[in-house]
Amino acid sequence: MTNMKKQHLIFLRQLPLYLLVVLLLSCKDKATERPNFIIIFDDQHNSKHMGWTGLGDGVKTPNIDRLAAESIAFTNAYTSNPVCAPARHSVYTGQYASRHGVILNDRPLADDVPTMMELLAESGYTTANVGKMHFAPYNERHGFQYVLNHEFFDNDAGISHFRPWLDREAKKIGLQAERYPKWNQSSPPEKWTSDVNSLSFVHDIPIELTSEHWVTDNSIAFIEDQLKQRPDQPFFLHASFFAPHHPYGVVEEFNTYKPEDMIIPPSWTEEKADDFRKGGRSHDHSSLSKEEYQKIKATYFGFISQLDFEIGRLLNYIDSNDKLARNTIIIFISDHGDRMGEHGMLYKGGKGAMLEGSVGIPFMLKWPGETPRMEKTPVSLIDIMPTFLNAAGIKPESDLPGMDLKTLVQSNDTENTWQNRTVISEWLTPLPFGYIMARKGKHKFVADNSKGMFSEMHYELYDMETDTWEMDNLAYQPGYETL
Repeated sequence: MTNMKKQHLIFLRQLPLYLLVVLLLSCKDKATERPNFIIIFDDQHNSKHMGWTGLGDGVKTPNIDRLAAESIAFTNAYTSNPVCAPARHSVYTGQYASRHGVILNDRPLADDVPTMMELLAESGYTTANVGKMHFAPYNERHGFQYVLNHEFFDNDAGISHFRPWLDREAKKIGLQAERYPKWNQSSPPEKWTSDVNSLSFVHDIPIELTSEHWVTDNSIAFIEDQLKQRPDQPFFLHASFFAPHHPYGVVEEFNTYKPEDMIIPPSWTEEKADDFRKGGRSHDHSSLSKEEYQKIKATYFGFISQLDFEIGRLLNYIDSNDKLARNTIIIFISDHGDRMGEHGMLYKGGKGAMLEGSVGIPFMLKWPGETPRMEKTPVSLIDIMPTFLNAAGIKPESDLPGMDLKTLVQSNDTENTWQNRTVISEWLTPLPFGYIMARKGKHKFVADNSKGMFSEMHYELYDMETDTWEMDNLAYQPGYETL
């Protein structure tokens, strides 16, 4: 027998063993492959104002609608706090503001609270931020290894990587960069919150120079770099857009909504609007008229559609890479809503209240391999950290109050969870709290201590299945003393 025949015979005899080894190695790779995570984070987005909800008043969001159709789309999702930084830090820490310490914007995170990004980085993930983080001070990273930061209110402190890029690119086409935006934090127009033209306007720049486009481009660039330079390392990407936060600035291409077509919310009345202008419980002194509100809403809708275009670009890129799409968990959220005329609240801040327009948020979870559906069980921003850590095989801190959403995604008994789960939102000024909200089943309860010292406590209770616009307060009606 020739040596070649002997080698063939040995190979054939050992072929089953070779195949077994290959199979085991393949199974090992699949078992140890950890998912990538992407948070698509926008700012101040009313949860009704998306096409797929059926409550969007005509706003066009084809890409967000596509994501909803591919996701577990939560119809009762809430922020943990209806203001930017407290809510964002709840995502990063899995804790309420009363624990992580950021009870207002521009407050530092408590030293003893770990972040999701730190734990992911320690376990081998590449962690990256593109866009808004809202840390204090602004140069903090809290576990982000790669950072391109853009806070909208940028100044000479250098907190925006976007602004120098804009200055350079604008000069190339002969555009005055200071016109984007028309004002900044260091020198805003006087009483700009009562000036409809300061609150909403059309940019005279191409969409390629907007911060939203910049966030999308650099998010894609990070993923491409990750796949090329660190192909075997999972990643966490925080793609954080300013839109549709006020002031509502839309490029001409998406300025397609007519003010006269904007629908006034059914909870809006002249009496409520007048009370809101004079202060009421909200302490707001806005003087915007009904017509001015419609103009603002039209610009807000354009801003949402402009954001939707950018989200579509990011989703298309992910879908173009089959391996990436098959192993990437995507969450789309906002930090809080925008009251956008609900209960006559024409403006100041659009947030900081427990009305659905302020405390309700978009929340979609795209989990490869899981069946898309609409889910009515209440969920919260504090659920994101335990969900991601468990999916990554990281044991969360024992005191995380949130829920691992995979258990809900894979549950065959969501009706029981729907009836029994309670989510909370808190607004902690004046101490000990200004507002506390609890949502359980179809009921939503609010305790209002906004005047402080429990001197004029006010309670609200709504049946959210029959009273979507919160117009019938049941708190003081007979039969609702206990639930």
